[in-house]
Amino acid sequence: MMRDLNEFVLAGINAGAYGSGQALDAAAAVPVYDIDYNPEIKTEAIQEALGYAGGNLEQSIEVYQAIKFKTLVRPAGDGNVDVPTINDVLWRLCGSAVTVTAAQDVVYSLVDENFEHGDIYYYVGEVLHKLSGVRGEFTFVHNIGALPYCEFTFYGLDEAVSEASAPAVDWSALTTPVPTTAATVSACTLLGQAVDYTTLTITPGNKFSYLHVSGNESIEFETREGMIDIKVAEPKPSVYNFWEAVKKGTEGPFAFQRGTDVDDAGKIFATDIPNVQLNGVSRSKDAGRLFLSLKAKIRPTARNNDLTWTTR
Repeated sequence: MMRDLNEFVLAGINAGAYGSGQALDAAAAVPVYDIDYNPEIKTEAIQEALGYAGGNLEQSIEVYQAIKFKTLVRPAGDGNVDVPTINDVLWRLCGSAVTVTAAQDVVYSLVDENFEHGDIYYYVGEVLHKLSGVRGEFTFVHNIGALPYCEFTFYGLDEAVSEASAPAVDWSALTTPVPTTAATVSACTLLGQAVDYTTLTITPGNKFSYLHVSGNESIEFETREGMIDIKVAEPKPSVYNFWEAVKKGTEGPFAFQRGTDVDDAGKIFATDIPNVQLNGVSRSKDAGRLFLSLKAKIRPTARNNDLTWTTR
């Protein structure tokens, strides 16, 4: 019997024609977990009068694939400020462009055209699922007292399922994730106000969906709806009145950094959002302490200046 422990993913950018597919090997392996694979199959019933009772035949008319998984946000490693991390390919397949500045940093920003595409191989047991023309979407999760991770959803064109032995992958070069803690978070500001937070989710917001027209079947950009969800220790109104800020739809910047410049070179992760607008607030209580759960839309002030995330 096949076992689900024999499970992992390969992912690669395809520089060739859209949906052309490419061969991936062990060098394209990415460490993922919480995998959820589903083919999206649309059928249509053939409802003809045949003169007797019974189920109607159904014909498959559309098939594409979807796969969800999580990856830890791993650093490039000590001193590797200008080396893309192991999540580089996955971020780029979600509609982002990368800029590498030698001896300085690696910066990602969203794009709204000329999207890259790629391929994903999903091995489970001795079964291989291939997705081509892959594009997707994701969120960052930076909760205090936990390892940071990304949650991805990818869509791809249908390819035949086959039996295959998984390639041998050498994971020895994987770097150790930096936990998100009071000691490692060097900055977190919302609307210019420093906040003490417990949970943080950042959704860049690019959305893709399956397109099926005559002469074309592809995964295409649909819209962008970026947002952040953050739970903070409620400050006194004299420090910052988030209740009134939400009522007014206050706008301003958001910034987050894990790691300290110079001391943690090669292990720093930062996000900068020039403009967000608060649009939700609720209070909760935990061990006698007051917390606010805040929602904010990412509202760009220029084309594709929604946010950047940086490793250095």
